[in-house]
Amino acid sequence: MNFFQRFKYSCLLRETKKFIYKKRFHNLHTAKKIGILFQCNEDTKAVIDEFISKLRKYKIEVITLCYQQNVEVKDNVADYVITKKELNFWGCPIKSKIKSFINTGFEILILASLENIYPLTYIFAISNAQLKVSPLYKEWNFADLTLKIREGETLDFFFSNIEKYLLEIQTKK
Repeated sequence: MNFFQRFKYSCLLRETKKFIYKKRFHNLHTAKKIGILFQCNEDTKAVIDEFISKLRKYKIEVITLCYQQNVEVKDNVADYVITKKELNFWGCPIKSKIKSFINTGFEILILASLENIYPLTYIFAISNAQLKVSPLYKEWNFADLTLKIREGETLDFFFSNIEKYLLEIQTKK
């Protein structure tokens, strides 16, 4: 990680310490609203759609936000779409629609990206979600539940493990 990236993450870490969010564990039976952050491409969209259909079987409202590297926005990709144009110099989203996603009271927020993408990390870190789930990144850890993903494992593997663990979490009634 170069100096600029380290500086961005240290600023983000400082910013997250200002926020007080209610950490609470939920499972797929207690969650009513789940947010999913992902980088949009053809491979991930199909896997995300399949996982969303599984979540809807539990009567969970799912809201998605995708980040697209290219500036062209495809229709019906996600509920919220951000591109490079909607980021400031530091790579942080500046649109009010993204701030409304950040302030949404998700019971569970899932960062579904196997690579570390700063705009998604920023949204994930400062979100008001009660339980944050992500792959384990060596650069940072803003999640309450992390899953170690080895080289060559896919997003499909990640989602199958998330589903398994989110069904096993015991919550207080």
